[in-house]
Amino acid sequence: INAEYMGHFLSVYFFSIHTMQLGEEKTWPELVGKSGEEAKQAILAECAGLTVQIMAEDSMCTMDYVLERVRIFVDGEQKVARPPRTG
Repeated sequence: INAEYMGHFLSVYFFSIHTMQLGEEKTWPELVGKSGEEAKQAILAECAGLTVQIMAEDSMCTMDYVLERVRIFVDGEQKVARPPRTG
């Protein structure tokens, strides 16, 4: 990894994370019904520093609360089943 790329990556990451207020949950209700991949790209375009996971809506997952993470739950047709949110 070259220094220029790493500098750009870090500036985007810290800008994205710090534009959200600490403790503030963000949701994307407008993404319900979109494909999981389309929703992931939309979220990352808005907040590049987040970790975005696409999961089946009936998946078991940990209950820890992580503001830098978004889980996108999709139905059997790979469409967003409920509004993605941070946490």
